[in-house]
Amino acid sequence: MEVAQLAKPVSEDGTGFWRADFYLGGNVTTFLCLMQTLQAIIVDDEWLVRAELRIMLASHPEIVVIGEAGSVAQAIPLIQRNSPDVIFLDIQLPGASGFDLLDQVETGARIIF
Repeated sequence: MEVAQLAKPVSEDGTGFWRADFYLGGNVTTFLCLMQTLQAIIVDDEWLVRAELRIMLASHPEIVVIGEAGSVAQAIPLIQRNSPDVIFLDIQLPGASGFDLLDQVETGARIIF
């Protein structure tokens, strides 16, 4: 017997409402909740890595990739302009490191190396 179904978006309009159906003892209980999406930026010099990560994140509708950069120089204005919630950051980048990027921008984003 399946106890719970994973939460899923109720609509595709970006309102953030999610539906979770719980099956217990033959009864179904449905919850609607408001979940915020996380805006993410991917910073990696290898386009194939960026593409693979984007594909992996596509299966998580609560994470929206709002931009990609292949270098620190490309990432700085992208981060400043968009204020992401999460940055997927490569440490070794051409010209400067991921740590150098963090020294150059003020962000409250969570950093995932």
